[in-house]
Amino acid sequence: MTIKNIRVYVLFLLVLSFSKTIAQETEHFWVTSSFSKMYSGRYKAHSKDLPKTFNLNDGDKQNYAPGGRGFNGAYYVLNNIKEDKRGIRKMEIVNGKLTDTLTIYAGGNNGVKKQKYEVNFTLFSKDIGYFTDVEHYKIGFIKVFNPMTMKVIDSCSVADGVKTKMQVLVGDKYVKSKIKTIGGKLLIRRGNYLYADVSFGTRTDYGQVIPPTEISSVFVAVIDMSLEKADVIKVLEGKEAQVIGLFNDHPLVNIDPKTNSIYFATVSNMKKEYGTDAGKFSRIFAIDTDNNIKSIVSYGELSCKKEGEFNSMFVYNDKIYTKIASKPVRYGSWGLSGQDYRKYIWQYCVVDVNTKAKKELAIPKDDFVAYQQPQLIDGAIYVISNTDNEGSNIYKITSNDDKVEKVSSATNVGWWLSSPNKISSIVRLKKTK
Repeated sequence: MTIKNIRVYVLFLLVLSFSKTIAQETEHFWVTSSFSKMYSGRYKAHSKDLPKTFNLNDGDKQNYAPGGRGFNGAYYVLNNIKEDKRGIRKMEIVNGKLTDTLTIYAGGNNGVKKQKYEVNFTLFSKDIGYFTDVEHYKIGFIKVFNPMTMKVIDSCSVADGVKTKMQVLVGDKYVKSKIKTIGGKLLIRRGNYLYADVSFGTRTDYGQVIPPTEISSVFVAVIDMSLEKADVIKVLEGKEAQVIGLFNDHPLVNIDPKTNSIYFATVSNMKKEYGTDAGKFSRIFAIDTDNNIKSIVSYGELSCKKEGEFNSMFVYNDKIYTKIASKPVRYGSWGLSGQDYRKYIWQYCVVDVNTKAKKELAIPKDDFVAYQQPQLIDGAIYVISNTDNEGSNIYKITSNDDKVEKVSSATNVGWWLSSPNKISSIVRLKKTK
């Protein structure tokens, strides 16, 4: 063997050894959560592979268990809406169990005790995250934090910049006194820009903002974070829509990993009564890479029943994975779901962004007990379906051909609302030793 061949062979062995070391140092954990009684439930960490079946009565009890977001090997969740201090919990796998490690509170030392000032957050990198600062109930303060240390590292006020841009769109009459939240439902960063929704109107006790009847649009502020002082460069207007929703635990917002476009879903006008055209106010919008907004599709276009709204959305490679109800339905403005909303009526489907063609997926109708968005894991989309006759299950959708496979089922399932016990979320974490 020549000196050159020896060097190549040694290099090959070093690369092989390094690859094995990396494989050995990276552990995969699946985390499932379940609701057992009015949003309380359990969190359970599963090592290696997602089990074919698992018991919903296993795991650690939580007084609030809608599930969270996996990021950089950790699990981030909002804490209980009834706790004195609202904030973000960071949980990690310790000795095979999901364990609280750090918490960051909004509202300063006094905390935020009212649900109507619900916290919103987004995770951008291992060093940078953002959350809406409701300290002293001021509007438009966004704090920058380190997701690793859970320490606040900076803050910025964008209220003045938002008002200046909004005045051009809707005038002084509404802007001066009625802006209620900035980043309350949509908060996401792409490149140098942070995107935050602007809500104004009347706030309910459940965190919803009812816009003036004269306004049939949603607004998104585009904030340049590369500047020494963050600046609002424009406010985008999405017409024939009302409120970006629904829950901050799992916002109806994501970036298409293939196209880099931002997608978000709006819900109807959050009033108790509404007409048969309400479905047109529930829309999915996209913000392209040039920071232009466009309407993609309305709920009414996808349903023969116009009354309804999007409560699930994930976009991958110009395909929208969402749910459409089989009957007219809507969410109540008083913060509680209507009687029909949690029935087994929600059909999973995939919608082509460009043609609006809809295809129903071979997944039993869901009851919307779980409101986590579909999850992208190793190029496949994972969803939860809680059904009336097939129990509580997790399905895998192959992204290239949309084939469906049931991959996991829960045991000891209960039924909403009498004795509920159902899967509420699924996340996979990669933990490096």
